[in-house]
Amino acid sequence: LFVIGYSLPETDVAMRTLLWEGRRLGKRRDRIPLYLVDIDGTVVERYADALGRYYDIRSDYAGGQDAFDQFVDSYLAS
Repeated sequence: LFVIGYSLPETDVAMRTLLWEGRRLGKRRDRIPLYLVDIDGTVVERYADALGRYYDIRSDYAGGQDAFDQFVDSYLAS
């Protein structure tokens, strides 16, 4: 799962619930990777606090002004 430029604000209960319930009720019990693509590196902790039980929060493309470019380059290379 790739999340591009979305900070998961605490007030967005609908999105948090969607992500929680989708994993909690799913058949697959292992944590799936959730890649964050964002110039703000602080989103990593926010996602980890909210969803770390269900997802493997990946910060490969979080933090730094070139985060989106790194993601695109990596995606196109694969």
